Amino acid sequence: ANGDIGQGEIYFNTVCANCHGLDGDLPTDMGTTLGALSNKNPWEIIQKIMNGQPDEDMPAMRGFGIVPSTDILAYLQTLPAE
Repeated sequence: ANGDIGQGEIYFNTVCANCHGLDGDLPTDMGTTLGALSNKNPWEIIQKIMNGQPDEDMPAMRGFGIVPSTDILAYLQTLPAE
């Protein structure tokens, strides 16, 4: 992703890490890490960041626009894949 990794880290640590863990390995029932998923299917990650996750507590970030979502995706792609 062409987002700003540094900004993505700030957004992730502020908004996402509480539920997803600092390494993106939570919740464990995801079956994979955010690092692995963001590299395998970046479009799915953008969709979930923008629109939230149905039937989960994950909020939609659509109100922030595409730039923060792209920054978060760029950062997620640097997280451990295992």
